[in-house]
Amino acid sequence: MFPPEMKLSIILPVLNEEHHGFLKQSLPLPHELIIVDGGSTDNTVTLCRQHATKFISLPNSNRAQRINAGIKAASGKMLLLHHPRSFLEPRALEQIPETGWGGFTLAFDNTGVPYRLLSWWSNNIRAKRRRILYLDHCIFAEKALLQDIPEVDVFEDTLLSRQLRTITQPVLLPGISTTSSVRFRKRFLRQWLKNQVIKTGFFLGIPPNRINRFYERGFWLNSKR
Repeated sequence: MFPPEMKLSIILPVLNEEHHGFLKQSLPLPHELIIVDGGSTDNTVTLCRQHATKFISLPNSNRAQRINAGIKAASGKMLLLHHPRSFLEPRALEQIPETGWGGFTLAFDNTGVPYRLLSWWSNNIRAKRRRILYLDHCIFAEKALLQDIPEVDVFEDTLLSRQLRTITQPVLLPGISTTSSVRFRKRFLRQWLKNQVIKTGFFLGIPPNRINRFYERGFWLNSKR
Protein backbone atom coordinates (compact mmCIF):
# COMPACT_ATOMS: atom_id res chain seq x y z
CA MET A 1 0.00 0.00 0.00
CA PHE A 2 1.29 3.45 -0.86
CA PRO A 3 2.19 5.06 2.49
CA PRO A 4 0.42 8.38 3.19
CA GLU A 5 3.66 10.02 4.29
CA MET A 6 5.29 9.44 0.90
CA LYS A 7 4.31 11.99 -1.71
CA LEU A 8 2.81 10.88 -5.01
CA SER A 9 2.63 13.18 -8.02
CA ILE A 10 0.09 12.45 -10.75
CA ILE A 11 0.93 13.75 -14.23
CA LEU A 12 -1.94 14.09 -16.68
CA PRO A 13 -1.09 15.13 -20.28
CA VAL A 14 -4.23 16.44 -22.00
CA LEU A 15 -5.42 17.66 -25.38
CA ASN A 16 -9.13 18.27 -26.11
CA GLU A 17 -10.30 15.64 -23.62
CA GLU A 18 -13.76 16.94 -22.74
CA HIS A 19 -15.78 14.97 -25.30
CA HIS A 20 -14.95 11.38 -24.24
CA GLY A 21 -15.96 11.81 -20.58
CA PHE A 22 -12.98 10.07 -18.98
CA LEU A 23 -11.49 13.34 -17.76
CA LYS A 24 -14.64 14.36 -15.89
CA GLN A 25 -14.89 10.86 -14.46
CA SER A 26 -11.29 10.91 -13.20
CA LEU A 27 -11.20 14.42 -11.73
CA PRO A 28 -10.57 15.37 -9.02
CA LEU A 29 -7.56 13.16 -8.34
CA PRO A 30 -5.89 13.03 -4.91
CA HIS A 31 -2.23 13.86 -4.25
CA GLU A 32 -0.28 16.41 -6.25
CA LEU A 33 -1.97 16.68 -9.65
CA ILE A 34 0.04 18.22 -12.49
CA ILE A 35 -1.94 18.75 -15.68
CA VAL A 36 -0.08 19.68 -18.87
CA ASP A 37 -2.24 20.90 -21.76
CA GLY A 38 -1.09 20.77 -25.38
CA GLY A 39 -3.28 23.61 -26.63
CA SER A 40 -6.87 22.41 -26.16
CA THR A 41 -9.62 24.32 -27.94
CA ASP A 42 -12.57 22.83 -26.04
CA ASN A 43 -13.46 23.14 -22.34
CA THR A 44 -10.55 20.98 -21.20
CA VAL A 45 -8.50 23.89 -19.84
CA THR A 46 -11.36 25.29 -17.75
CA LEU A 47 -12.12 21.87 -16.30
CA CYS A 48 -8.47 21.11 -15.53
CA ARG A 49 -7.71 24.44 -13.87
CA GLN A 50 -10.43 23.69 -11.32
CA HIS A 51 -8.64 20.59 -10.08
CA ALA A 52 -4.93 20.86 -10.90
CA THR A 53 -2.33 21.47 -8.22
CA LYS A 54 -0.15 22.76 -11.03
CA PHE A 55 -1.42 23.59 -14.52
CA ILE A 56 1.06 23.93 -17.39
CA SER A 57 0.19 25.19 -20.87
CA LEU A 58 2.43 23.74 -23.59
CA PRO A 59 0.82 24.54 -26.96
CA ASN A 60 1.69 22.49 -30.05
CA SER A 61 3.43 19.82 -27.99
CA ASN A 62 3.23 16.07 -28.39
CA ARG A 63 2.30 13.82 -25.50
CA ALA A 64 5.90 12.94 -24.60
CA GLN A 65 6.79 16.63 -24.30
CA ARG A 66 3.82 17.19 -22.01
CA ILE A 67 4.83 14.25 -19.84
CA ASN A 68 8.40 15.54 -19.56
CA ALA A 69 7.13 18.96 -18.49
CA GLY A 70 5.06 17.28 -15.81
CA ILE A 71 7.99 15.19 -14.57
CA LYS A 72 10.13 18.31 -14.19
CA ALA A 73 7.38 20.05 -12.20
CA ALA A 74 6.62 17.09 -9.92
CA SER A 75 7.74 17.08 -6.30
CA GLY A 76 6.75 13.52 -5.36
CA LYS A 77 9.11 10.58 -4.93
CA MET A 78 6.73 8.38 -6.94
CA LEU A 79 5.14 9.60 -10.17
CA LEU A 80 2.03 8.31 -11.90
CA LEU A 81 1.73 8.99 -15.62
CA HIS A 82 -2.04 9.00 -15.99
CA HIS A 83 -3.46 8.33 -19.45
CA PRO A 84 -6.05 11.05 -20.22
CA ARG A 85 -8.55 8.57 -21.69
CA SER A 86 -8.29 6.03 -18.88
CA PHE A 87 -10.01 5.74 -15.52
CA LEU A 88 -8.28 4.27 -12.46
CA GLU A 89 -10.55 2.71 -9.88
CA PRO A 90 -10.29 4.65 -6.57
CA ARG A 91 -8.45 1.92 -4.65
CA ALA A 92 -5.78 1.52 -7.32
CA LEU A 93 -3.57 4.34 -6.04
CA GLU A 94 -3.26 2.54 -2.70
CA GLN A 95 -1.51 -0.36 -4.47
CA ILE A 96 1.44 1.69 -5.76
CA PRO A 97 4.67 0.44 -4.12
CA GLU A 98 7.29 2.67 -2.56
CA THR A 99 9.94 1.77 -5.15
CA GLY A 100 10.31 0.49 -8.70
CA TRP A 101 7.98 0.95 -11.65
CA GLY A 102 5.06 -0.69 -13.36
CA GLY A 103 1.43 -0.15 -14.24
CA PHE A 104 -2.13 -1.31 -13.70
CA THR A 105 -4.15 -4.08 -15.29
CA LEU A 106 -5.71 -2.80 -18.49
CA ALA A 107 -9.35 -3.24 -19.45
CA PHE A 108 -11.38 -1.57 -22.19
CA ASP A 109 -14.66 0.26 -21.67
CA ASN A 110 -16.15 -2.17 -24.19
CA THR A 111 -16.56 -5.70 -22.81
CA GLY A 112 -16.95 -7.46 -26.18
CA VAL A 113 -14.85 -10.53 -26.93
CA PRO A 114 -12.32 -8.76 -29.22
CA TYR A 115 -11.64 -6.19 -26.51
CA ARG A 116 -11.20 -8.83 -23.81
CA LEU A 117 -8.72 -10.67 -26.03
CA LEU A 118 -6.84 -7.45 -26.72
CA SER A 119 -6.62 -6.54 -23.05
CA TRP A 120 -5.50 -10.11 -22.20
CA TRP A 121 -2.67 -9.78 -24.74
CA SER A 122 -1.72 -6.35 -23.41
CA ASN A 123 -1.54 -7.57 -19.81
CA ASN A 124 -0.12 -11.07 -20.16
CA ILE A 125 2.10 -10.93 -23.23
CA ARG A 126 3.19 -7.35 -23.78
CA ALA A 127 3.36 -6.25 -20.12
CA LYS A 128 4.28 -9.38 -18.16
CA ARG A 129 6.42 -11.23 -20.71
CA ARG A 130 7.87 -8.49 -22.91
CA ARG A 131 7.90 -5.90 -20.09
CA ILE A 132 6.48 -3.16 -22.33
CA LEU A 133 3.76 -1.02 -20.77
CA TYR A 134 1.74 1.47 -22.76
CA LEU A 135 0.51 4.68 -21.18
CA ASP A 136 -3.03 3.31 -20.90
CA HIS A 137 -1.68 1.02 -18.16
CA CYS A 138 -1.15 4.29 -16.23
CA ILE A 139 2.59 3.83 -15.68
CA PHE A 140 4.07 4.64 -12.27
CA ALA A 141 7.77 4.96 -11.41
CA GLU A 142 10.17 6.45 -8.93
CA LYS A 143 11.12 9.92 -10.09
CA ALA A 144 14.77 8.97 -9.60
CA LEU A 145 14.37 6.30 -12.31
CA LEU A 146 12.81 8.61 -14.87
CA GLN A 147 15.13 10.23 -17.34
CA ASP A 148 13.65 12.46 -20.01
CA ILE A 149 11.20 10.46 -22.06
CA PRO A 150 12.22 10.52 -25.74
CA GLU A 151 10.12 13.31 -27.21
CA VAL A 152 8.85 11.37 -30.20
CA ASP A 153 5.33 11.62 -31.59
CA VAL A 154 4.43 7.99 -30.94
CA PHE A 155 5.75 4.97 -28.98
CA GLU A 156 7.27 7.15 -26.29
CA ASP A 157 5.86 4.68 -23.73
CA THR A 158 7.63 1.78 -25.47
CA LEU A 159 10.94 3.64 -25.36
CA LEU A 160 10.35 4.52 -21.71
CA SER A 161 9.67 0.86 -20.88
CA ARG A 162 12.88 -0.15 -22.62
CA GLN A 163 14.80 2.32 -20.47
CA LEU A 164 13.20 1.26 -17.20
CA ARG A 165 13.36 -2.51 -17.71
CA THR A 166 17.15 -2.32 -17.90
CA ILE A 167 17.09 -1.02 -14.32
CA THR A 168 14.44 -3.25 -12.72
CA GLN A 169 11.48 -5.42 -13.68
CA PRO A 170 8.02 -3.82 -13.94
CA VAL A 171 5.13 -4.77 -11.67
CA LEU A 172 1.61 -5.14 -13.06
CA LEU A 173 -0.79 -4.28 -10.25
CA PRO A 174 -4.30 -5.79 -9.97
CA GLY A 175 -6.02 -2.40 -9.91
CA ILE A 176 -7.94 -1.77 -13.12
CA SER A 177 -7.14 0.97 -15.62
CA THR A 178 -10.23 1.19 -17.81
CA THR A 179 -9.27 2.76 -21.11
CA SER A 180 -11.24 4.16 -24.03
CA SER A 181 -11.92 1.98 -27.06
CA VAL A 182 -12.49 5.05 -29.24
CA ARG A 183 -9.90 4.07 -31.85
CA PHE A 184 -11.56 0.68 -32.37
CA ARG A 185 -15.24 1.56 -32.33
CA LYS A 186 -15.87 2.07 -36.05
CA ARG A 187 -13.84 -0.83 -37.44
CA PHE A 188 -12.10 -3.02 -34.89
CA LEU A 189 -10.21 -5.25 -37.35
CA ARG A 190 -9.09 -2.32 -39.50
CA GLN A 191 -7.71 -0.46 -36.45
CA TRP A 192 -6.01 -3.61 -35.14
CA LEU A 193 -4.29 -4.13 -38.49
CA LYS A 194 -3.31 -0.45 -38.54
CA ASN A 195 -1.70 -0.91 -35.12
CA GLN A 196 0.33 -3.85 -36.39
CA VAL A 197 1.51 -1.77 -39.36
CA ILE A 198 2.73 1.09 -37.19
CA LYS A 199 4.46 -1.31 -34.78
CA THR A 200 6.27 -2.91 -37.72
CA GLY A 201 7.24 0.51 -39.02
CA PHE A 202 8.58 1.50 -35.61
CA PHE A 203 10.75 -1.60 -35.30
CA LEU A 204 12.01 -1.08 -38.86
CA GLY A 205 13.18 2.41 -37.91
CA ILE A 206 10.65 4.56 -39.78
CA PRO A 207 10.71 8.08 -38.21
CA PRO A 208 8.06 8.36 -35.46
CA ASN A 209 6.61 11.59 -36.91
CA ARG A 210 5.76 9.78 -40.14
CA ILE A 211 4.27 6.83 -38.23
CA ASN A 212 2.19 9.19 -36.09
CA ARG A 213 0.69 10.99 -39.10
CA PHE A 214 -0.58 7.63 -40.31
CA TYR A 215 -1.71 6.51 -36.85
CA GLU A 216 -3.50 9.71 -35.86
CA ARG A 217 -5.25 10.25 -39.20
CA GLY A 218 -8.94 10.78 -38.51
CA PHE A 219 -8.48 11.03 -34.73
CA TRP A 220 -5.69 13.43 -33.64
CA LEU A 221 -6.04 12.45 -30.00
CA ASN A 222 -2.43 12.76 -28.82
CA SER A 223 -1.14 15.63 -30.94
CA LYS A 224 -2.37 18.28 -33.32
CA ARG A 225 -2.15 18.00 -37.07
